[in-house]
Amino acid sequence: MKPRLILAIILLLAIVAVSSWFLYKDDIKQAISPQPLETPDYTLDNFVFNSFTPQGQLDYRIQGVYLEHLPDSEWFHINELNFSAQRANELSWEASAKRAKLTETTHILDLSGDIRVVYYREEKSEPVHMRTEAMTIYAKREYAESKQPTFIDFTNGNFKSHGGFKIDGKARTLKMFGGVKGEMEHD
Repeated sequence: MKPRLILAIILLLAIVAVSSWFLYKDDIKQAISPQPLETPDYTLDNFVFNSFTPQGQLDYRIQGVYLEHLPDSEWFHINELNFSAQRANELSWEASAKRAKLTETTHILDLSGDIRVVYYREEKSEPVHMRTEAMTIYAKREYAESKQPTFIDFTNGNFKSHGGFKIDGKARTLKMFGGVKGEMEHD
């Protein structure tokens, strides 16, 4: 090849590369620069949110130490959450967590950090105490689930479920998933 042709090709490639860089440098800057954090439009300290059935009975209660609402994403961020679900004027189950996110419209709660769940079975039986690290509550459906390992504590033993659990408040059922290991003493 002739040296002039090689030089012309190199010069043409350089012009294309520099032009591309000038055309896309703003897109590249925007892609690598961090987006500004969303600013809350309001916050609440030590709040309680109650939801009632059409008959006027308490359906569920959400309490927390701190709540902030993020208007762009329509999320509520909650610190030190306590959730309790009622069924026919009886406490069905309750949960607490260090952190939670709540959707504004669907009332789905994503809990994280040292979650404690108490599931109340029949009237005269002992409640089931569980611990996990992540859980989702579908408040309007009376349903909750976790796919994280869950520790279950009874007065006469404890278990670990590697596949998580599901609580159906309407059917009053608790299902554990995955390999369940543990010990229990029978009286």
